[in-house]
Order: sequence, then C-alpha cells, then structure tokens
Amino acid sequence: MRDIVKKYSPQKLSESKGFIEERIVVSELPIISFVRLGECSLSKSEILNKLLSNSQQYHDTFVHRNMEGGDSPRRISNGLVEITWYLPCGNKNMDVFSEPVAVANLRGDIASFETQFAFLCQTSEAVFVFFDALNSECELLTNQNHKAQIFLVGNRQSKDFKLDAVKKVATKLDLTNSNIFLKTKGMNDAEFVKDLREKVSNVFENSQMKMGIEQMSAIAHELGIWIDEDSPECLTAKKNADAITAEIQDLLKYKEAQLPLQGQIWKDLTCLEKEEFRLRKVGSENIEKYKSDLQLRKKRLREKQNSHDISKAMTCFINAISSPGMERCYFLKWMRMNLDNVSRKKLFDLREQYKEKCKNAENKEEIKDIDKQLANSSTLLS
Repeated sequence: MRDIVKKYSPQKLSESKGFIEERIVVSELPIISFVRLGECSLSKSEILNKLLSNSQQYHDTFVHRNMEGGDSPRRISNGLVEITWYLPCGNKNMDVFSEPVAVANLRGDIASFETQFAFLCQTSEAVFVFFDALNSECELLTNQNHKAQIFLVGNRQSKDFKLDAVKKVATKLDLTNSNIFLKTKGMNDAEFVKDLREKVSNVFENSQMKMGIEQMSAIAHELGIWIDEDSPECLTAKKNADAITAEIQDLLKYKEAQLPLQGQIWKDLTCLEKEEFRLRKVGSENIEKYKSDLQLRKKRLREKQNSHDISKAMTCFINAISSPGMERCYFLKWMRMNLDNVSRKKLFDLREQYKEKCKNAENKEEIKDIDKQLANSSTLLS
C-alpha cells in the first residue's frame, strides 16, 4: 500500500486552491469503521456506498449483497478489513465531507472476528456497529478496550429488534442518545443515509485521534496480527535504503558530492558525443582535426571522471544491490519510495508553479528557470 499516492484539497485550503499530495500510508487521518454484529437486515456495504457518494455520482466502493454472484464474496472475504479514503476536491457542491477521512469496513460478523474488531476499536475515531438484535449482556461490545467512540446502528423494523436490550448495552457502554442510531418505519434509505452522514461528519470534524496506516503496526503487533514488512529481508533492505537516503539534506549538493560521475562532467561528455556524430559546429575547420579535438576533450573528461574515488553512497548501493533474491527487490523498492519522498514536495510545488507560468507566453525566462529547478530537484539517477 506504500505505493498509493493521493492528491486532495480540504475545503479549508480550497480558497487558495491548495492541494496536498502524499503517500496515503503515512497520512494521519481520522478512521471511521463499520462492523456488523450478528445477522443484519440492513446492507452495511450498500449504505456505505451511498454514504460516500454525492447526489451527482454514485460509486460502488464496497461490494454489497445485491452485487454478489454464485460463490458469495461475503463468505470468501469474511474477516477482511477493507479500507477506502474519502478525499475532498475542495468544491463544496461536490464534496460529501469537507475534510479527508479513512473508512474501514469489516466483512463478516464481529463475533467470529474478535481480533479484527479489537484492532478497529483501538485505531478508529469511531466504530459504527450494525445489528438487528442485541443480547443485553453483549460482552463482545462491553468487554473491549475501546479507544473509539461506539455507535449502535439498528433497524427497528426487524422482528428480532428489542429496544430494552439496546438501552441496557448503551448504559453499560455509557452511550448517549446521539450514539444510538435507529432506522424507523417512516424513514426511507435517503433520509437514513443523510442522518448517518451527519453523524460521521460530526465525529471526524471534532476528531482527537488521527492515525496513519504505518502507525497501526504497533497495535497490530500487540494483537498478534502478522505484518508483511516484518520479514527479515524487508527489514534489512529498508535499513540499507535508509542509510543512503537519510544523508540527503540538500538534494543538489548531495548529487554533486555522492554522484559526481553523473554531474556536469557527464553532461559535457554527452554533448561532445552528440557533436561527434552531428558535427554541427565544425564551421570551416578541417573535419578530421575537429574530430580529433573532440576526442581529446572527451579523453580529458574521462580522466576527470576516473580521478574520483567511489563515493560512500555508491559503496552502500553496490553492497545492497548485490544482496540475494527478495532482499535486492525490497531494497530497490525502498530506494524508489525513499527518493520519491525526498523530492515529492519540492517537485509538486515546482510543477504547480510551472503550470501557472505556462498560461502566459511572456514568462519564458521564469519557465526556463523552473524547468532547471525541476531537473535539479529530481531524484532520478539516470
């Protein structure tokens, strides 16, 4: 998931047309989770799809029961926590929520997946529990270590619904009426979703707990949940990549110091080699003598290149790239992501400036300068 990069504009930035671009794994956002306890006549996934869609566009973000075919995806994916992100564009007429929020959906009954439920209760700002019937004891809800606010979402039209049991559970959880949300007989789906959306908005607009997926690993460890990045090959590869990229403070100075062979000498050599084949600047000079001079200049530049000792960064890189199998693959991926993180904000700002300047043909010199900065700020090494 580290490869997922999102660009969004919270409404507080929309007046200045501000955008945020970052890896979603490290984005610290409030998480709102939705789970089911027992059988439920309300389709949680279908309601979530409506909750996350505006009036002009409907999206099937989560698979719901009406979309299921032969071998039910619900049975296959039970125990899976799906996650999506609602990221506003800054347009009040289109945005369902004014600020970014992560939405998690646990498939299956929490009675069968207590570990996943416990994880969501400790990482979410709020957990909405869908149900038809509640046991008045309901130890699964009352015994959890809740960091999240708990909301009970029931259907009063269900034949199994018992209001007294709901009140007893609410008392044990110390819930107020605002934490109990019931679909009544006179309420249609549109009204139900509208009211639910309002509750979700109130939760994350007053959010006290924002967490990125990367930060969740500590809680996952406590609950015994396996994490893919814990493999020895992945950890070693990350350590090797971090050892290289942690030294980067000023990108241009770093490239000059650690990658001198790909600096100005390399550019000059490239120009000479092009000229050697094109001969555009020969003028009235003897062609053979001109070619000989080009060869001599190339030789001197090669000698300059050879005078440089191998840099510390390149030594580390060669050692890491020589690792066997998966460790080498992990290293290359960590390097790509680390380098991308180094240049992302700088490049993003420069690209926005470049787009703005290109709207006016008179900004040629400024465009040229930004173009040069873009090249210098890039972490591409080839």
